[in-house]
Amino acid sequence: MEAKSPHARPVPRILLYIPYTKFASKLAETLAEHAFAVATSADRSQLAAALGSDRYDAIVTGTAHVGEVRAISINPIINYEVFVHKHPMDPEMPDGNRSYFDVDDFISRIRFHVR
Repeated sequence: MEAKSPHARPVPRILLYIPYTKFASKLAETLAEHAFAVATSADRSQLAAALGSDRYDAIVTGTAHVGEVRAISINPIINYEVFVHKHPMDPEMPDGNRSYFDVDDFISRIRFHVR
């Protein structure tokens, strides 16, 4: 068994406050793949409970909830919606595939805030 270094950095803890469970699950999976500890809350009461019972390095939410989170937390807030981009209009691309989520920029922004 390997001993942990006393100088090892703790795993950054991210709280997702996203009411869309399918999207929250995908973001949680992506964050876990990049070595973040992730918790989720889907409504205001879950958010308050999570913030009251644990410490987080950053909170990820959408535009509609930024003000709500800001009112009860001093943690850095990352708006995941700014990482959704439209593909250039391509007549070959079906309507449902005209946007994409920039995972690399999203992860970079989170890493910036949790150093």
